[in-house]
This record gives sequence, structure tokens and C-alpha cells, in this order.
Amino acid sequence: MKAQAVFIVLIVLMVASVTSLLWGMVISERLHLATEASEAVKAFYAADSVLDCKFYQIYYDSSEDCPPDFTNNTKASFTTSTYDDTTLIKAVGWTVTTQIYRALTAKF
Repeated sequence: MKAQAVFIVLIVLMVASVTSLLWGMVISERLHLATEASEAVKAFYAADSVLDCKFYQIYYDSSEDCPPDFTNNTKASFTTSTYDDTTLIKAVGWTVTTQIYRALTAKF
């Protein structure tokens, strides 16, 4: 009888340990996603500002320097490709510390 009681207690403890470990992993992943959300927004706006800068350079002022300088620990770049009569601009923004990338493409 004592062996059965010990066995049942061990099984209950193992189930409780596995459950708490799984919950810890879920909470850790959600915290990771929540902290990266603000960094992803920074990367998106860096890409958007490069795209806006390139449009401004094409349509208004060809002497404008693109990409602009950023002060929020982000960087950005762009590539321009022309196929037939279509021009593609791909702008990529990223955060320097966390290396989260976001890209935008414009076709005109």
C-alpha cells in the first residue's frame, strides 16, 4: 500500500512539474513577442521613411540624400529595379540591436 501511495504522489508531482514548465514556456514566448513588437514598429517606419524619401527624390528633389539619418537605433536601405515600364523600389528597415527586419515594396 505504501508503494502505491508513493507512486501516485510521484505521478502527481511529475504532472504538476510538466504543467508548470509548459506554462512557463508559453509565458516566456508571449513576453518575447511583446517586447519585439515595438522594435518591429521601429523597423517598419524606418523602411517607410526610406520609401517616402525615395519618392520625394524621384518626384521633387533629386539632390535629396536617401536613406535619411535615423536617431532611434534603426537603419534602412533600398534597391531600385526597372522592368519594361515598371519600377520597383524595395525598402528594408531594421533595428540595430535586435536585428528585426521589415520590408516594403512599391511598384509604379
